[in-house]
Amino acid sequence: MTVLDGRAVYNYAVGAGFTRAEAAIMTAIAHYESGWDTTNIGDQSLSKYGSRGLWQIFTGAHSPSEVLGHGGSTWTLALADELFDPVKCARAAHIVYREQGFRAWSTYNNYHTSSGFQKIVAEASHWSSPVNPQPTPPAPKPVAAPGSGPVATAPDPMSELRKKALANAERAVHDGTDFGVGMCLRTVRGYYELPADGNEPTAASAWDDCPKANRHPGGGTKAPAGVPFIFSGGSSGAGHIVLMLGDNKGGCISTDIKRPGKADYTTIGHILNTWTDLHAEGWVGHLEQVDIWHG
Repeated sequence: MTVLDGRAVYNYAVGAGFTRAEAAIMTAIAHYESGWDTTNIGDQSLSKYGSRGLWQIFTGAHSPSEVLGHGGSTWTLALADELFDPVKCARAAHIVYREQGFRAWSTYNNYHTSSGFQKIVAEASHWSSPVNPQPTPPAPKPVAAPGSGPVATAPDPMSELRKKALANAERAVHDGTDFGVGMCLRTVRGYYELPADGNEPTAASAWDDCPKANRHPGGGTKAPAGVPFIFSGGSSGAGHIVLMLGDNKGGCISTDIKRPGKADYTTIGHILNTWTDLHAEGWVGHLEQVDIWHG
């Protein structure tokens, strides 16, 4: 048994990609799921390897490749034991959350309105910015060759603008915000806190009018987190626009795809399979005369 304190659990959640507000809720979920015990095992009567780790990732519902990123479709004891690693369990929990939200955990459904649950969330919400359990070392500063003048630094891997857009989009998923059907472009503008009525009438025209240097054709698997992805076509020819998660799997947040007028986690592939009259153009680093990605 390895029991952590709440702040450590919170830090692991933030390190896996949860926003601070989400991490506070995930800290409470972990308390009710595992008692903050990294080696907790449950639900073995339902699945050979049961539910494991801080967030009780259920091996009966998810394959190793889905939540660990390797191992194929069949669990082994060694793969299941990887979920005892709080870093890997937090990453797995983030994947589950992106697909299903907090309601993937029965303890959230049963206890999120309780005083105990809310007390943990309130306490975690006041913690200062956490230390990432796996801190990334700073990138070396570029060195200019003699006489070559200043060296341009590498693009910020996650600009404040894109962080803000992702946080706003994820909040909309969680809150079930109703943007209205067919309002994808207006919605994405809102994620970036741009004026609701911009220069572009449709998502498709936003692609056409984006400077070529800022257009990145393709399927979206290489798109950075927090950039828009645009489709052309559709029943009216207006296309569609979504916000990318940057998970190297085409993960994104899209309106209308699961709930009319509301935002949900999905993938570019699922959108194309669902709305077969759309064509994937690619992601853009420029929207409404605003530079979102500098690369």
